[in-house]
Amino acid sequence: MDSRDLEQIESFLGMVGKPSLFAYYDIRHESSDAGVEATVKKRRTWAQGQQANPKFRTEALWLIKNNTLIRRTLLQERESYLVHVGISAERQSLQKLEPFMRGTLAGGVLTPEAEQAILDQGRKQGLSDAQVRGALQRLVAEVGAHENGPSPVAESTPAASSFKDYYAVLGIDPNADQSTLEKAHREKYRSARNRRDKQLVSALYADLDEAWRILTDPARKASYDAQWRAATPGVLSPGTNLDELKVTGFLPPPVNPEKADPPKPPQQSAAALSQATKPEPPPISMPKPLLIDTPTEESAPPRRGPPPKPKGIGGRTLGLKNVRRPRRATPRLAVPSPEINFFAVWRKPQIFSVTIKNIGDGRMAGRVVVDRGWVRLSRTQLDPDAEQQEVEVTINPKELNSRRDTALLTIVTEHGERKTITINAERKGLSLSIILGGLVGLLGACALGALLFLTGKAEPTSLVVLVEPMADVVEINGLRIGDGAMLVLDEGFPIGEPFTLSTRLQNFSTDERQVVANKGERNQLRVVLNPEPKLRPEAEPDAEMNKEALNQAIELRSARLGDCLAPGEPVFAIGDIALGPTGKLLYLKIDPASLPDATQAACVERQLYLVDYPGHGGTLAIIDAHPIKITPGVR
Repeated sequence: MDSRDLEQIESFLGMVGKPSLFAYYDIRHESSDAGVEATVKKRRTWAQGQQANPKFRTEALWLIKNNTLIRRTLLQERESYLVHVGISAERQSLQKLEPFMRGTLAGGVLTPEAEQAILDQGRKQGLSDAQVRGALQRLVAEVGAHENGPSPVAESTPAASSFKDYYAVLGIDPNADQSTLEKAHREKYRSARNRRDKQLVSALYADLDEAWRILTDPARKASYDAQWRAATPGVLSPGTNLDELKVTGFLPPPVNPEKADPPKPPQQSAAALSQATKPEPPPISMPKPLLIDTPTEESAPPRRGPPPKPKGIGGRTLGLKNVRRPRRATPRLAVPSPEINFFAVWRKPQIFSVTIKNIGDGRMAGRVVVDRGWVRLSRTQLDPDAEQQEVEVTINPKELNSRRDTALLTIVTEHGERKTITINAERKGLSLSIILGGLVGLLGACALGALLFLTGKAEPTSLVVLVEPMADVVEINGLRIGDGAMLVLDEGFPIGEPFTLSTRLQNFSTDERQVVANKGERNQLRVVLNPEPKLRPEAEPDAEMNKEALNQAIELRSARLGDCLAPGEPVFAIGDIALGPTGKLLYLKIDPASLPDATQAACVERQLYLVDYPGHGGTLAIIDAHPIKITPGVR
């Protein structure tokens, strides 16, 4: 798989808090292609209906835009993606285990008992002993710890002397900058995926990932460079500056021949002279030392980067034909409004808006056209300087040529992009047969009413469903009957026999119950939806949430929070909150002891799950024991 595709998928999974696409779609690795296709299609249909929902807009737009990438990853490239998922899971498990290993090696000694504890902890993370031993051996070499007594690591893994040159793995110079390292990592990843040997690919990916973790972390890189210098003698160390290099060895100290006194021969004793009977061997011919001059500004060879500008030409380079020019700003068209729209119109015109965005750079000029006369537009030319603009669309039912018709609204930009929105309109009205039937029914109803008045009154049968909080979908025997906080039905449900009532809301557990509606009564049901239980994620210190923005978001739901408490003084609910980078709620738990009873705590949790939380710039933000002020009866 292409590394850029994997980066997009990993970014999306981090946003929704899932480890893989299989977990996101809730499908097994060995699922059939038909089952995967149906699941992806069903989720895309959901995404099309959530484009205008601020809570799920980002997730829905990503699914619609990358539907082809998702299908290719889960169908044609499933084996390659499974290898990547396995490597990622192993990497994440090792990252969770690394603090435990470092704490064990804090004393600089690895005992057999400590190593066995590390192996047991690795098994709990789902890692094999070989994976843990390999990571442990690398960490032992990194921190410079030594083993105390016989160790299974020393018996089953290579010694610390088998040093791995990660600069050679990436094929880069030790002094390469960050951009060069990133480019080399992408190219090596791309070339490794073309190999057929999965074990070799897994080993290459592991080396590349380990090289990335070490060389991009300043502290790890400093420790690794010390080992690299010891393992590669005679090679310039990373970060060595040739301007500061001092030449030693065969080079004699500089001498001024005019002022220097000739060296005096050493005085020898008579006994030493008498013992020198044999001639001394000729001096060993030494190779002529290589003299290295310290480079100056005039003699130093050019380094990386552009050459110095010539003097006296006003800062411009003359005589070059292939001059790189700055990239031109390019606009990009985006239309977050639904691609297909259905409208039932009566006598009065119906109006809706289409949102048009410029998500690129530069001015975006263009026009909006429609192919049917019964559609009117508030504007036909785009504002080239606007980042976002609205076009009002009016449907005039009087100008429809037939009862049902379809129009195509097209946005065309001058730089060549095009987006089309389909408008399906159906004119509602009363035909002659319906009018005659209505008159007959009215006469019959009058006669029946008179009969009931004489014989006794009969109460109508109705069904009232109250949902807290309001539901996304309410179904009877699998058929959707509506949504919201209250539904009042006079028909569409069985009378006198049991039926299944299902109520669903995103991030809440589905409520499903058997109901019997009694004839001639007002049947009222109250449904309380509870949030789905979630595990508390591990803390990551690289993201912080703006608590002021968090409190402002919660304040917008203060009225519903106040309904959870009995009349009285304001109280503070204490809760732990974990948010993703886009504001997605990953975990929420209210301390029941902070409120008068557990029922009120559950009510507060339900309302907090419906808050539109602000995003942040990290990967995960956790706030422990956050106080939430709740005033009963606030409206």
